[in-house]
Amino acid sequence: MLFGGQAEAAILDDVDLLLETKDCPVCILTDADLSGEDLAGANLKVSDLSGANLQGTNLSEADFTSANLFRANLDGANLSDANLSRVDLSSATLRNADLSGANLASSVFVKTDLTGANLENVYWAGADFKGTNLSQANLTGVELRGVDLAKAVLCQTTMPRGDIANRNCD
Repeated sequence: MLFGGQAEAAILDDVDLLLETKDCPVCILTDADLSGEDLAGANLKVSDLSGANLQGTNLSEADFTSANLFRANLDGANLSDANLSRVDLSSATLRNADLSGANLASSVFVKTDLTGANLENVYWAGADFKGTNLSQANLTGVELRGVDLAKAVLCQTTMPRGDIANRNCD
């Protein structure tokens, strides 16, 4: 703990600020439970959401530029048209999440679970997908040039042209 009880109070203040205004840049939301909330269009630039529960949350058009979402639970979340550029999503879960049209440029998805995620028309140039699970994900319309999926799991994954990939399946 950094400042005893003050660290917990700061987190609660940041959660309240986010829920009231949807404007919480550089906030500390570590391990916060924001599941099922409507945070469409929220400003979360450079915020720390590591370990946060965002399951089923509406985060469409939210701005997470340079945020930390390490170990976050985004299962079933709506992240359509969100800006997730330069975000750390390592070890996060995004099962059945909707990321259609999102900007994922230069983000880190190391050991991220994107099983069943909708990644249709995402922009992900420079993103790191080492050990990422893309099983049953929809990659329709995605530009793969410059993206290394060599170590990603692609089982029953719909590729950009509609073909189904089965690689690195267990």
